[in-house]
Amino acid sequence: MKKFKDFIGEAFFKVNIPDVAPTFVEAGSASQVKASMRKILKPDVVKELEIERVTPAVMKQMYRDMAKGKEEKPVEEGNTDALKMALAKHKFKKKGGKVDKQPDNLEKTWGKLSPQDRKRAEKIAQYKKDKKNK
Repeated sequence: MKKFKDFIGEAFFKVNIPDVAPTFVEAGSASQVKASMRKILKPDVVKELEIERVTPAVMKQMYRDMAKGKEEKPVEEGNTDALKMALAKHKFKKKGGKVDKQPDNLEKTWGKLSPQDRKRAEKIAQYKKDKKNK
């Protein structure tokens, strides 16, 4: 009976070298790729290597995109909102501001709030309107 590796044979691995376009290497495992890169590259560069197994379809699509001049999308679509928020918070903190977590839809739930919280929510809503008008 054949083993699983006999069916697969060799796979494609995407190698991200710092300051170089992604490279695809055909090998049996990620460790084989890393061993061959150790022979080629300097030791400090080998530490920064990112090796990822990819399917032939992904590899072909990546080459097509590179030929068209498109750049690789390093961020998944689900994380873009979180990254934008983190960047905005970082810029705000860098300017000396403080970040308080408050829900976006506070003004929609006023009926469930205590009188003190309702006043706070009204102030926040007014602040947002003033900020938006500037």
